[in-house]
Amino acid sequence: MVILDDEADASSLNTLVNKSRTSTINMRLDEIKKTAASTIYIEVTATPQAVILQSEMSGWKPDFIYYFKPGEKYLGGNYFYPKTKSFTTINTPNYELDDILSGDDIICPIGLQRSILSFLINCAHKKLNRESNCNFMIHPSYKIDIHNTFVSVVQNHLNLLTKATEEDAFIENLKDEWSNLQETKPDLENFDDIKDTVIEILENTEIIVIPLNSQSFICRDPKDPNALDLSKGFNIVIGGNTLGRGITFPNLQTVYYCRTSRAPQADTFWQHSRIFGYDREKQMVHIFIPQILYKLFSDINSSNEMLINQIESDYEHIQLIYPNNIKPTRSNVVDNKHLNLLYGGINIFSSTATTENIEKINSLIEDYSKHQSVDTDTEQIEKILKLVTCESNEDFDTQKFIACINGLKVQRPLIKCKLIVRTNRNIAKDTGTLLSPNDRILGDSFKKEIVLTMYRITGNKDKGWNGEPLWIPNIKFPNDCCFYSMS
Repeated sequence: MVILDDEADASSLNTLVNKSRTSTINMRLDEIKKTAASTIYIEVTATPQAVILQSEMSGWKPDFIYYFKPGEKYLGGNYFYPKTKSFTTINTPNYELDDILSGDDIICPIGLQRSILSFLINCAHKKLNRESNCNFMIHPSYKIDIHNTFVSVVQNHLNLLTKATEEDAFIENLKDEWSNLQETKPDLENFDDIKDTVIEILENTEIIVIPLNSQSFICRDPKDPNALDLSKGFNIVIGGNTLGRGITFPNLQTVYYCRTSRAPQADTFWQHSRIFGYDREKQMVHIFIPQILYKLFSDINSSNEMLINQIESDYEHIQLIYPNNIKPTRSNVVDNKHLNLLYGGINIFSSTATTENIEKINSLIEDYSKHQSVDTDTEQIEKILKLVTCESNEDFDTQKFIACINGLKVQRPLIKCKLIVRTNRNIAKDTGTLLSPNDRILGDSFKKEIVLTMYRITGNKDKGWNGEPLWIPNIKFPNDCCFYSMS
């Protein structure tokens, strides 16, 4: 038996799969499998996208998936990144990272200033309650030079705050953040006690700023007495990829996140959510993040919830569904030859539909042909799709489309559907999507709905058909989503 946890699951996959080569770890694991008549390989991970998208041919496609539910006190994606704005979230300007990197002077932008004050209040609150540990994570980029810049910016700002503790601006700004936290924790200590304790923490330099990356030379071996121990003291940790895996933040109360990506990957970004956990003081946690990044995490959370629902419902065809701008995982661990990719906003039609079930379809939808389009629901769309038969699933896979609909319903319970029905269409075979210009424009106008267009073709032999009428389906999913599955 081989068990790999979240640390190693990505490395176990063949990261050279599309180059006809095998990664070293994948090769070694394959050698272990071959040493026994039978093996059990178990992976435990919070980011299963790459594992689920393994093909049967790879030898690493899971035979079963089990979801371990977190305990009731766990604070996770649904708490921090709901579709409606979370009270734990403070939106920062979208381009604070650019502001820090663009100027010659080391400037601490307003969002970062607020996050530092919020953390200081958390530390004061802990200290007043005889606790000695509180952590703050700053995740600006994967680049080490940017980490170093942030270390300088944060340390300089702490020095400025230490010198400005008697100034009106310091007291007013601190009180604003105290009031903000008091909204979620009404019994927060009175402001004067918090202020005095914050000043004490600053003057005694109790805040430790820690760069954490491959060049920071910090020992992380728990057996070493000099190893980094985030369970002690008041720490501000600044880093990138090192923060994404293999580190636990006890008492993490404040996060400042501004890392961006042109092509974000769901599993990679989810690893950055170190705020999740059991020991956070719920009423005092704050995430400082730009709105555009909050939406990214919220979209990923919705997709994760949709995946969990599919796993718990034991769907035969699991679909990973993401907005068009988000990829589920790294492209180099998924075999492109076996990846099924379905984009929303694209018309998908059958070129090999058969005449089977034509009377049942007639009775179900023929009357709808009197209307330009009809509002309907997912149950009706599924009922129609189940009656559609094609010579090849590769041409029009109704089971895959139904799985996509079921997955989408979890994310959007109120998803709307449109049905467009046309009869007596004397159209030649193999003429594209068969849609008339007007029907194409009509279908494209529904950007957030599932659109199913059904054409009843007369089937004349002089048009290339077999002489019998038949229904040709055409389906289009909402423009803002993309579906991934593996054959």
